Amino acid sequence: SEVGTYTLEITAANGCTAMTTVSVTGDFAEPNASAAGGTLDCSSSQVLLTGSSTTANVSYAWTGPNGFTSNLQSPQVSDLGTYTLTVMSQNGCTATATAEVAADADLPQVTGTGGTIDCITTSIQLMGSSTTADVTLSWSGPNGFISSDANPIVNLPGTYILTALASNGCSATQSVLVGDDTTAPEITFALGDVDCDAGLRILSAQTTIPGLMVSWTGPNGFTSESLAVNISKAGTYTMTSFPASGCDGTHTFVLDDDIAISQTIATTDITGSNPAGSATITITGGT
Repeated sequence: SEVGTYTLEITAANGCTAMTTVSVTGDFAEPNASAAGGTLDCSSSQVLLTGSSTTANVSYAWTGPNGFTSNLQSPQVSDLGTYTLTVMSQNGCTATATAEVAADADLPQVTGTGGTIDCITTSIQLMGSSTTADVTLSWSGPNGFISSDANPIVNLPGTYILTALASNGCSATQSVLVGDDTTAPEITFALGDVDCDAGLRILSAQTTIPGLMVSWTGPNGFTSESLAVNISKAGTYTMTSFPASGCDGTHTFVLDDDIAISQTIATTDITGSNPAGSATITITGGT
């Protein structure tokens, strides 16, 4: 079991001898071994372990997490952790190398903003962005809307979904709302009591929109920019509202009779043939 030179001496029955020598050499050179792992991410559920050796005629054996074993030079694996490669050469000597399988399941960052469509702004630009490098942005929305632009222009209200797809196959989404402000403001109206002495009646408009601008027109050149107006003459009164959205609204009212009261008095004098006399008052107008 030792390396070195060994001598054999043979002695015959006649007392003669002969000698020979042999040498025992050693081969204890370890093989070369190298191993490489990989990364599991959202698009890759397996990675290929790579084993290699510059030594000829070697065999490979892998061990790893969860009892993994393989005699392939480059097996596929799906578990995270450290894998050990053992390379054995023909002289029975071995060498080992390790490979790591890591995870990259980080989700990309994503930010989206919408807006509001009204009677002035009939389309808006969605804004999409991400602080994660090398992402792909895409949008989906109402009526089958899709776009690969980061900042597309849309003209339909509703919910839009921004998706950010990272290079590791992982994705993140954000919902943004495009609001709808295309309806005229809601306004309620009320008639006040008649002021018979002044011949007026108040027609008032009420709304929840602060500072709403309105304009009234009516008979005899009547105009006003107040929410509450005093009306007196029969005819058609029209109020137009002007909200900031540009969605103007028009409301029309018809006053059948004048509110102001007019009167005429007809008298019959007392005469010899008519000792009683009379007075008749006729009132017109008033509502």
